[in-house]
Amino acid sequence: MSAQSAIPWQRLFRRYLRESSRPFASLLVCLPLLLLYEVGGRLLGREGTTSLIAERLLIELVALVGPLLRWTPALLWVATLVIWHIRRRDRSRTPGFVPLGMLGESLLLTIPLFVLGGFVTQMALAQGAPLGLDSRLLGAVGAGLYEELIFRCYLLLGLAALLKALGLTETPAGLIALLLAAVAFSACHLQPIGGEAWNASLFTVRTVGGLYLGFVFWNRGLGIATCTHVIFDVLSILGSATAG
Repeated sequence: MSAQSAIPWQRLFRRYLRESSRPFASLLVCLPLLLLYEVGGRLLGREGTTSLIAERLLIELVALVGPLLRWTPALLWVATLVIWHIRRRDRSRTPGFVPLGMLGESLLLTIPLFVLGGFVTQMALAQGAPLGLDSRLLGAVGAGLYEELIFRCYLLLGLAALLKALGLTETPAGLIALLLAAVAFSACHLQPIGGEAWNASLFTVRTVGGLYLGFVFWNRGLGIATCTHVIFDVLSILGSATAG
């Protein structure tokens, strides 16, 4: 292939990287997941989904400042992306190949999680065994949506901004925020916030997983980090159910 014929593909790839990291693309690719979780939760009576740590944290936070609506977490998810989109002054359209590319990229990005997460998969999913498969899959979608919103979008970016305000430069602030957010992500699965008993190996591996998802979020945006998380959880549950 000549250098001239390769240029259009290089431009297309650069365009994909640019468009897929924008909030508008994240909203497009994640909105079907959000609708699936919220509507599916109502149809299933929310069996097994109200125990989601991240969603519960959002509900409790909103309850402190005003009336609580059932759809508040979902509305916060959408509002966050819309406000982010407006503040960036991005255009409100994206090429059709971008959402499909984001799903494909997210699938590839689950590979390191599967290499890392065999131990987590066996221990963490075992705790959800009494629930039906449909409820567990729905919970996996909700976990990816709301954990990425809280621990990566809110906490990671908030800590980085705070550390920069305290005088750190961007790189040290980002690295420290990445570590703290990953530790918080892992710790919130433990009692008394979560339902898991202390396990040093599980805590460490989940922290490393949080670091990886934080890195994905920082470099590729909320949409790809969320889809990577959801795809990993869903495939882990399906694999566990098939093996069982």
